[in-house]
Amino acid sequence: MPGRSTTLAAATAGHSSAATPSSDGPLPSPEPFSGETEKCPGFLAQCSLIFREQRRFHNNDGAKIAFLTPLVLGHPWLQQHNPTINWQKGGITGWGEECHM
Repeated sequence: MPGRSTTLAAATAGHSSAATPSSDGPLPSPEPFSGETEKCPGFLAQCSLIFREQRRFHNNDGAKIAFLTPLVLGHPWLQQHNPTINWQKGGITGWGEECHM
């Protein structure tokens, strides 16, 4: 397969890594998810792109959850209900004083 390797090398010659977007550069956050099911695939695709391109910032499940939570539930909802989350057990252990959940 020497011919194939040469062809691939020739096809990629002249392309520098500078042409590739930096994985550390800022990408815009997606709009908060509205709950409309037809918009879910696009929302998830945007989040996946961010996770892939900015691995340094989203390198574990906790970081991904922290990124997604305000986008899915919405920051106003989180402020109103102020849930206490036990990340080790993966559940809500309490609610804010002003929440009636």
